[in-house]
Amino acid sequence: MEILATTDFWVTMLWDLFHLLRKVFLVLMPIVIVLEFLRSTTVFAALIDRLHRWGRVFGYQKESMSPLITGIVFGIVLGAGILIAESRTRKLSRQQTLLIGTFLSICHAIFEDTLVFMVVGANGLVLLGSRFSAALLVVFFLSWYLRAGLWPRTKTAPVPQ
Repeated sequence: MEILATTDFWVTMLWDLFHLLRKVFLVLMPIVIVLEFLRSTTVFAALIDRLHRWGRVFGYQKESMSPLITGIVFGIVLGAGILIAESRTRKLSRQQTLLIGTFLSICHAIFEDTLVFMVVGANGLVLLGSRFSAALLVVFFLSWYLRAGLWPRTKTAPVPQ
């Protein structure tokens, strides 16, 4: 407990914390700026169209791609916000909501998390590959389970109160 009382410990800890926060900020800000710009152009709509071809294999409808892409890139909080908004407008079925939520619980903020962990020494390819592969595998089997009729079918997701 004596080490916690020294001034050097607190100064060093705060200095290192500041440097880590600076590195995280320098990684995240360019990503957010570029992606916000892309969302305001037709590039995002074209991306949704292209990714929907892949998404059909996993049971995703076109309406599911926007919250999925947003969650993968920006994180689970923003992805979940869009997912809730889409569910409230009844554009997504319960199955679509479940597939998106499952994928994002495993693989959210994939670019920023990978870059942040690379800054502190993780192998980015291993981290990116394992998270993305795990999410694809789980969603593929869940989608198969849903298509096989083993899940109760309803047309819309429940509206959060």
